[in-house]
Amino acid sequence: MGKPSFGSVQAEPTLVVADITPVDGCPVLEISGNIISIQRATRQDHTLCECIIQTQDSQLSAKKYNIPEDAQCFCRQLDCIGCPPHVRSVSGDIIRIELYLPNRRFLRRILSEIEASTDSVDIISITNERSERPSDLTRVKLDRLTTKQKEALKVATKNGYFSDPRSVNMEELASQLGITASAFAKRLRSAQRQVFTQLY
Repeated sequence: MGKPSFGSVQAEPTLVVADITPVDGCPVLEISGNIISIQRATRQDHTLCECIIQTQDSQLSAKKYNIPEDAQCFCRQLDCIGCPPHVRSVSGDIIRIELYLPNRRFLRRILSEIEASTDSVDIISITNERSERPSDLTRVKLDRLTTKQKEALKVATKNGYFSDPRSVNMEELASQLGITASAFAKRLRSAQRQVFTQLY
């Protein structure tokens, strides 16, 4: 699958910060020190992953790993669709990454790609950078939502509840979580209220 063409879509650059738990075998988890960058090169039967690391004494070093083509690699998946991740930090088995999207329309697709190649993903913040002026900077801190609120918002977004036309109803969404439609609606309203309060 080729990289998507972003030229026909109005550019509203969006920064996404997420905590992910990669599948077993991700070499990034083995690295100690501050990761400056990760470069990838695709070969015929594997991906070459080169990590540039800054140690505590500010020295730079490089580590290279060969990742089999059939291995689940979130870096490769995101790179293939034109959104290479920037690794901000590693803590235990959690990797915090930054993604720069051309606009928010691609957020749903990006989330699906990450979920398909990791054990878990938790969106920390979404920043819409329409311009460099502070008044145009919108930051949504999803860590202010409860786990249940985030779960409801995630299920609704992934299944097209906010699409036009809407492709799923409240009962169908609630059944995915094993709760009643009224309980799901309450969680979703609370989540939306938290998000909209930050926006406006």
